[in-house]
Amino acid sequence: MSNNKSKSNKVKWVFTAIAFVLVFALIVGLCLQVFGEGKMKPSEWFNNQTEEVQPDEQISGGGAIIDETKSNGVRLASATIAVADYDEYGISPLAETAYTLTATVYDEDSSSDGIPQDVIYTAKWQNPSSDWATGKDIADYYTVTSTGVNTATATCLQAFGEPIVITATSYFNEDAYCTWEANYVKRVTNITLSSMYNSFGFEENIGQDVSISYGTGTLTGKVTFTSFYISDMGTHLSNAVNNAYYLYFEQQAKNIGVTPDFDFSATHEINYEVDDENHVELYETFPSTMFKANMNSEDVTKLESATTYFEYFTYAYYFAADQGTNDIKYTAHYRYTYDGEEYSSGNVESDWFELTGWYPQPASVNGNDVDLIY
Repeated sequence: MSNNKSKSNKVKWVFTAIAFVLVFALIVGLCLQVFGEGKMKPSEWFNNQTEEVQPDEQISGGGAIIDETKSNGVRLASATIAVADYDEYGISPLAETAYTLTATVYDEDSSSDGIPQDVIYTAKWQNPSSDWATGKDIADYYTVTSTGVNTATATCLQAFGEPIVITATSYFNEDAYCTWEANYVKRVTNITLSSMYNSFGFEENIGQDVSISYGTGTLTGKVTFTSFYISDMGTHLSNAVNNAYYLYFEQQAKNIGVTPDFDFSATHEINYEVDDENHVELYETFPSTMFKANMNSEDVTKLESATTYFEYFTYAYYFAADQGTNDIKYTAHYRYTYDGEEYSSGNVESDWFELTGWYPQPASVNGNDVDLIY
């Protein structure tokens, strides 16, 4: 009897051990699935289960920008519609920019549960009596069309010069609303560069007078020059170097073991933002600066220690400018941005260099009194 009981106990312990091994294997398998390579760590579980909330962003596309201004019980979200999806949303392919708008209505406790979401969208000029907006139908420039209970599409048809106020108002409570302001970033239509140099402290009085033309809009961005390029400089400098002033400079340079060489092309990286006075200091565009940039440091040191030589280099350009034979030009690359977003970029060729200034000129000639007899 005791033997049978002992055998029964052994059988139970065997099955228990087997069950324990199976459970342990199952736990290990689950751990490998959860904690194995490429799996979540325990510290990441709750972080990954938290809903990710994107911060409010300025939405821009084309030249149009919209920003929230006021809200009372209604919040508006927007997203850009890709041009390829215009047909899906019933938007004209000629539209410049389009967005989807979604308004959410809340109660006093900032809860939207059970609150009717019906809203009415409108778009109006901020100041319909402004010089630009007077007599203009907003529908020719900007439309907001309801597409559902609380959704709509906002479409910019062309550039506008007066801010537009978009309002989403609760259908059941006109005191619950949200307003957004739509603006348009002006387009750059033309840029001209006029190089100016004078003799009053040559390096300190050098720069570019910049003339920038803009199209219609309510916001103005920033023009920044990022680089400039000159090709075949030796060819362009030929009129300046073939005069007595340059020849004197060249001879004196050779006397200290330096042979001037202008036969090169150069690209310089710069970062000059045009200020309100439309003037930028582009010191690197002066030929002597580019000339030194093309030399080894030892030769530059030699020439800089002999300042008279560079003075005559300058005089050569003054003389060439007076003769109307100085054909130095360069190409500058610009970026046009607003609030960090690029709206356009391109290249601008400078006008003729206008180098005006004083240089030593002959005042009189003295000779010996001699009788020339042949």
